[in-house]
Amino acid sequence: MSEIAKLPGSPRGSAYLFAHMLRVILLVHRADLGDRIQHLPVELAGCLVPLAAQARSTVEFIGSLCERIGVQPVVPRSGNPVSVALPQEIVDAFGFARGQEQTEGHVLGVGFCAVPWIDVAAQIDLVQLRGVLQRSTHFFVSVAMQFVDAESRRAFVADLSLFGWIEAAAPRFPVPDLSRAIAPRRWHVLITLLSPLSHGGDQSGSNVASIRREPRVDMFTGEVADVPFVSGAAVRGLARDLVMVDWLARIGLSTRDIRPEVAHALLAGGSIDAGAAMGVTDNALRDAIREVCPAWDLFGGVIEGQLMEGQLIVGDAVLVCRETAWSAAPALGWTLDEARERRPELPEAAAATVERLGTRHHHDDIPGPSTQMILHTQAIAAGHQLAWSVALRAGPLATPLQRAALAHLLGLLAEHGRLGAKAQTGFGAVAFGEPQSSCDRSPCPVPIHYLAHVAAQAERARAWLTGQAPLVAPAPAPAEGEAPNGKGKAKPGRKAKGAADGAAA
Repeated sequence: MSEIAKLPGSPRGSAYLFAHMLRVILLVHRADLGDRIQHLPVELAGCLVPLAAQARSTVEFIGSLCERIGVQPVVPRSGNPVSVALPQEIVDAFGFARGQEQTEGHVLGVGFCAVPWIDVAAQIDLVQLRGVLQRSTHFFVSVAMQFVDAESRRAFVADLSLFGWIEAAAPRFPVPDLSRAIAPRRWHVLITLLSPLSHGGDQSGSNVASIRREPRVDMFTGEVADVPFVSGAAVRGLARDLVMVDWLARIGLSTRDIRPEVAHALLAGGSIDAGAAMGVTDNALRDAIREVCPAWDLFGGVIEGQLMEGQLIVGDAVLVCRETAWSAAPALGWTLDEARERRPELPEAAAATVERLGTRHHHDDIPGPSTQMILHTQAIAAGHQLAWSVALRAGPLATPLQRAALAHLLGLLAEHGRLGAKAQTGFGAVAFGEPQSSCDRSPCPVPIHYLAHVAAQAERARAWLTGQAPLVAPAPAPAEGEAPNGKGKAKPGRKAKGAADGAAA
């Protein structure tokens, strides 16, 4: 079978047709774009993926794309649909009607035919195209922006080798037997998006703030897809702020009432200053901090010169979709067999995002141009769900107080009802579902024990945070002639040397 015969119905074939169709549309409107064409590559790179995700068909995608860049998929002079020059072998392979041998006033040459763009679009599988666009948007931008002479265009259209990477780079992994896997003890939560959710990605260089995605392997199929998610670090940071501010309020304080270095440690985890002595471990102080502030026991950090590890393990909040059905099953309340069977009910990862257009207020009453920037935001559409999980490092050995603190934290997140960025502009309204335990022997905790413990420790906590009294009484000074560790006597030689040094100073 020839390479051309393999193109119809494949990701490579969809990418081939789209690249040439986009290229000829821009070529026809090159003069109309004017100076804007200098910035067009950046604009295309920022809008191809989100527009493809929002469209319901390839024809709709091309229409939205043309509207975005200010052109029409028709020839300006005649108003006829733009035609795509394709080799006769491609035309026959895809079943296109044999078109004219001339398009846009240029003779195609022997072996080429002109096919209307709408017929070409009808042969492009949008799902396949979404996946290829996400993997290499800039490839298509480079192809589309190559304005060369007619002879070079014909040679380029006939060259299939440029698209060989699409099949060669498609990663596949063996499907594992998940029934033999032992799931760790975690609490799974299903988060429903009540409004679009924004969580900034790594892509920059355009006026579109992209959603964060990363490749994830579908364990049911072995395929890899770019899946939107909210990082566990972002969820952990939000959770830390909520539980620490709540703890301070319950003991009658705010962040302004306590020592600044302690406030920074509670809310941001603290920091290790240059030259600080972090090698001294004070177990009594560590135990006292964990006792007086169970929320600190969850998150840990650096406080009072002690570097302490937290108990809380926070996972990413990952889009529930076909590609993540295997990992989202516990949050959905499904078994692995149910997830495999019901996978087609879930949306595809590529179709879950929307683009919210930014607006500019011109303020005509103020002299001079407005300095406000138009910024379009890509987001996970409202109505989708995220699968999220948390765990305690100690697992089955976690104390009742640690479990109760986690339960209170989950309640605060649910009450807050916000996740991700741009909450002030309508993004990130969410509803948290009831936590589902991954182990029947580990029931979902309740916060009663935590609240009672915080109330009992409130007076001690206030005295410590405001500097009125230390958490742990300082060790008594060694007696005369006794070593600092209380064992034996100090060495006379060292003591005499120290006195001499003091005198010299």
